[in-house]
Amino acid sequence: MNWYFASGDMGFFWPEQMQALSWLPQVFYKEYGFGFNGLLSLWLDYPFRVFVKLLSTAGLSWFIIEKLLWLSVFALAVYSAYLLTKHWIGSLIFAANTYILLLFSGGQLGVAFAYAFSPFVLFRFITYQKGTVKTHIVNGLWFALLILFDLRIAYLMLGAIVLYGLKSVVPLFVAASVHLYWILPTLLASRGTASLGEQFTNPGMLKFLSFTDFPHALGLLHPNWPENLFGKVYFMQPEFLIIPLVAFGSLLFKEKNIRFFAILALIGAFFAKGVLGPFGGIFQWMFEHVPGFVMFRDPTKFYFYVAIAYSVLIPAVLKKINNKFVYAIFIIFWIFSLREINLKPSKLPAEYVKLKDLLVADTIPSRTLWIPQKENYAYFSDVHPILAATDSSMIDPSVKYIIVPIDVNKRIFLNDYTFDENLRDKIISDISLPRDTRFHDVALFENPNFTRMYTIVPAIVQRQQHLANIGAILSVVLLITFLCILLY
Repeated sequence: MNWYFASGDMGFFWPEQMQALSWLPQVFYKEYGFGFNGLLSLWLDYPFRVFVKLLSTAGLSWFIIEKLLWLSVFALAVYSAYLLTKHWIGSLIFAANTYILLLFSGGQLGVAFAYAFSPFVLFRFITYQKGTVKTHIVNGLWFALLILFDLRIAYLMLGAIVLYGLKSVVPLFVAASVHLYWILPTLLASRGTASLGEQFTNPGMLKFLSFTDFPHALGLLHPNWPENLFGKVYFMQPEFLIIPLVAFGSLLFKEKNIRFFAILALIGAFFAKGVLGPFGGIFQWMFEHVPGFVMFRDPTKFYFYVAIAYSVLIPAVLKKINNKFVYAIFIIFWIFSLREINLKPSKLPAEYVKLKDLLVADTIPSRTLWIPQKENYAYFSDVHPILAATDSSMIDPSVKYIIVPIDVNKRIFLNDYTFDENLRDKIISDISLPRDTRFHDVALFENPNFTRMYTIVPAIVQRQQHLANIGAILSVVLLITFLCILLY
């Protein structure tokens, strides 16, 4: 059962880490570097960690939890897409395309959940635009859940709802009320919180992060498909040009909402290319002037619009043709377009278990330095915070253990996007400390001159933590209030 499917951004939780998770919102994370202010990601981190702690308390290991979560993502994508499109082809398109499959391989669980849940939210707002107050409260609670999964996708969904024609602001009030646990400290005590920084907001960085072009986006072909290596953009595959031709063929028919989804697809394809031409300056201007748009320094999030639109537009064309042979041809074509998919799982190396046990047994506070960066299976805690080589130009005195990872998924030591063992060997040879002979695959070194670690919590963080706790209580009280209104 110790096979692990997702890599990339997907975290890994050891039993000791799950046990240490807090039931209350945690603003400051002592287990990262010299202490990390996580207020900007509290909207997701807190409910996710509570959910993981609940499942862990029920006796489930992270290996089981991870598989249940990803199974839920794809099941939710199929169900919510069918609810919106009323067609199983719509579910196929939405739940199996290059964008969501790379979310999976990249371990972007929160984005994937938001993506999967969005058709359901859009269906609710389209179907119940003029409902009662109770209907608007229900819509607000569903939108609050979408925000919990991913604030950026929720932002895009709000844009889609406004484009369709928002009839009531009650759902937005309800959603905001449920999220006071992070809204309150963000509004009242955001000073001292980590910002995106110049490296993410200057024009040069935006251009660097704009990987895709208009044909890729319009064809629903992720620029990093199929290997999902950061920055490696593949040539446009001609079969993906067929997809928009079929989708926009729906404009020949006078079906309800077709024009809305066609516009949504064009907006998504246009913004998914970021600052690249044509008219890339529009994205740059919005990034600098539109509130909240700074969240899209990675423009590929706009693929979400294309995917949700095509899941409606393509079935509309196929339903008009209504021929079993055409359905069969389309399914074969769709499967063929995903032929390069690679979902090979990785196995937890035994030496990472051994390393974790060593760190758990060492009760003297110290930091671990991972060169050049940590791997998913790295263990860290309040007692042994993790420090990446990029966090400090020299070894801090509080660093006791220096570790060079195994690179199980062959994503760290790359030379021209290809794994190069020589890069790892050179880093190991450059460390002028005796290597721990108890480890063969993991390169472990111990600093004999380290000093005991101390972590200082800034005063502003203490205020943020206080407001987060108050906000959490208010969120629960208001959630219960809304549920009581619905029941009576």
